[in-house]
Amino acid sequence: MSIAPKPNPALAELAVLEGEWVIELSNAKFLPGSNSRAQGRVSAEWLDNSALVMRQWQWRRQGDLDHRA
Repeated sequence: MSIAPKPNPALAELAVLEGEWVIELSNAKFLPGSNSRAQGRVSAEWLDNSALVMRQWQWRRQGDLDHRA
């Protein structure tokens, strides 16, 4: 018989980040110009009620192919 981990109350404020998000990056050093943008998606979920984990992300910079991790 296993006991489910007790949620850490200090992490409660991070609950709003759980789920799938559409993101846009701008003004980043790795982008080709100051007006360049990169759009993408990211998903985050809880791991055993004790850590919020970014499971998957993908982004597309203007003129690029998809990048996934």
